[in-house]
Amino acid sequence: MITGRNHGSGVIIATFLAALVLTVVPLPDWLRPVRPDWVGLVLIYWCLALPDRVGVVTGWFTGLLVDLLTGTLLGQHAMALAVIAWLTLRLHQRIRLFPVWQQALIILVLLVLHQLLALWVDRFIGPNPDDAGGREIPATAQPSLQAAQFDNAVGAAPRVAVVLHDASVDVLDRERELIDHQAAVGH
Repeated sequence: MITGRNHGSGVIIATFLAALVLTVVPLPDWLRPVRPDWVGLVLIYWCLALPDRVGVVTGWFTGLLVDLLTGTLLGQHAMALAVIAWLTLRLHQRIRLFPVWQQALIILVLLVLHQLLALWVDRFIGPNPDDAGGREIPATAQPSLQAAQFDNAVGAAPRVAVVLHDASVDVLDRERELIDHQAAVGH
């Protein structure tokens, strides 16, 4: 009989490593806009499934790894993922009771918040001309993936929730136009 706290830690670490690898795998330009925020999804999943084992510290360290792997400002994703982990832990008992479509909406809000916090830091330090397309990861299909994954993990019948959020794509387009305009003006 296995009673130790470390039972299953290998699975948690493996899923975070897989998410980190999927985050940095190069994709063609036409496929980049549909890449999910794998690290955010895995963090939210484990915060919902095992809130006593995965939390804010895990989000912070995973965010630091994302920052190191993607070359962003050190602490940018760490702060955003720590906030996402804290909110998920704060609401995890409520989220688990909601139907799948409501869980998908909450996860959408959490992932959009992650992107907005990262964008806020980007705007605070100024635009980076080398990373003009760095925020092309829309959070449109991610909540349905997370909700279906969590339902399957707890043994419920697989359900698919489709959530469309065109506003995030519009914001990214406007941001890209602003960066192009600033580059043309010479800032």
